Amino acid sequence: MSGGWGDWTPIPDWFPWENQGVGAAVADLDGDGRPELLVFQVDNPPGQNTGYYTVGWALDRTGRAADGWGPWTAVPDWRFWENAGAAVALADLGSGQEDVVAVTVDDPPGQNQGYYRVLDLVTDLDTAATKGVWRLLGFDAQVLPIHAALLLTGDVLLFAGSSNNPDNLAAHLFRTRAWHYPSASFSAPDTPIDLFCCGQAFLADGRLLAAGGTEQYDPFHGLRDALVFDPVAGTWTPVPDMAGGRWYPALLTLPDGRVLAISGLGQDGNLNLTPEVKGA
Repeated sequence: MSGGWGDWTPIPDWFPWENQGVGAAVADLDGDGRPELLVFQVDNPPGQNTGYYTVGWALDRTGRAADGWGPWTAVPDWRFWENAGAAVALADLGSGQEDVVAVTVDDPPGQNQGYYRVLDLVTDLDTAATKGVWRLLGFDAQVLPIHAALLLTGDVLLFAGSSNNPDNLAAHLFRTRAWHYPSASFSAPDTPIDLFCCGQAFLADGRLLAAGGTEQYDPFHGLRDALVFDPVAGTWTPVPDMAGGRWYPALLTLPDGRVLAISGLGQDGNLNLTPEVKGA
């Protein structure tokens, strides 16, 4: 290999603890000119085994599935209890689309036996028109997000505050990440308060208002604080506090641009029954 070897790349959501075979095949499965990676594996739990495959969509030059991964699909009627190897291939055998050819070795007590089977390739694209499509990406969000918002810049704001961790609150470790979709890059804006379980609503100019949050854990007490996130500057800015604390409030943008804040636990831990409106 003139270009050398790349790094090992984890395949997301690899759930088995024991495997007895694995295989891979590459083909353009959706006709967009970019190859997909089909990964096949044999799960070996106590009892009967099962074969599964998943698809990594749109491999780039580094081998990363740029459009994420689909769900694991079980191969039906996998009747083996022990396997001693497996492989997979993709080929159009006359159906007009790629078929899956799965090969495995049955490993019962005594003599082994090899088997193969041809399957229609079933992916989540087949039901996308009615169910939509989820993709599991090959990287994580860097935080445990409690809130998410799609910004006018196309970035996705993930803010976690203390992430349901009282030790983070005690250490004033509050976190936000701006995901620069569709890349795997993130920025980390400074987060001045614990936005765990705040409320959020967009303002007319595309900035995001977050109000309330966690002043104390279990029993939870709410914050009076409010912040505005500027998608262009990528920063949180404090704005005037609310009249009362709110933990888990609801925020609603009104037709005149003001924001209604209702409910949430107050600074005393009791339900805040007084609604209030903040100007834009």
